Amino acid sequence: MKNLSILFLLLILCSFDGVKLKKTKITKEVSISLPADFVPMTDDDMANKYFTPQKPTAMYTNPDRVVDFGFNQTQTRWRPEDLPLLQKFYKSSIVSLYSKVNFIQETTTIVNKRNFVVFEFISELVDEDPNSLKKGSVVKQYSYMQYTIENNKVLVFNFTCPANLQPRWQEIARQVMGTVKING
Repeated sequence: MKNLSILFLLLILCSFDGVKLKKTKITKEVSISLPADFVPMTDDDMANKYFTPQKPTAMYTNPDRVVDFGFNQTQTRWRPEDLPLLQKFYKSSIVSLYSKVNFIQETTTIVNKRNFVVFEFISELVDEDPNSLKKGSVVKQYSYMQYTIENNKVLVFNFTCPANLQPRWQEIARQVMGTVKING
């Protein structure tokens, strides 16, 4: 059993080795380092994958179109001192979006001298539509989300992939989120 655990750890470390991060300017004020092979999502990619009436500020995806990074800014006004309230609000929102959520971490952290709320979790969404051909099917997803407040707007950073790819992408997601820079 111990040998199997060591082999699994080595596989994870080897799979991480080949990922190079490249600094990406998302907006005039926001930059982040993403895997070098990530590309901006097309409008069709976004429409097929994400059902939202408002287009996010930026969305990137890997060549297979299964691992995504997104950035958005809310129009709702928040003050920097509201970060603890924001954490409760977004946790409630996350829990209400899915059939089941298992939090890996829920914390606040400092990235490049800025306070962030962090949620890392595995979500499950069960298709409960009685008219669906996929009724009862479950979609499991790994997500790493980070929130901060800048100029009274919430900045939302998210990294997602299918849950079965979590061992390959979890450490990369954490590294990516550690590179957020906001010039404000």
